[in-house]
Amino acid sequence: MANTQGESFLGGLLANLGISAGAWGICEIVSDDCSFEIDLPEIGF
Repeated sequence: MANTQGESFLGGLLANLGISAGAWGICEIVSDDCSFEIDLPEIGF
């Protein structure tokens, strides 16, 4: 496990995506029209 910095970066990115997806899911549950923008880091797709 030499690449701990890369692993923590990846873990942090996945955590951020999970939080954003969770917030969007809550918004979907609360209201059918979920029109707020989620700021995600640019990761190339």
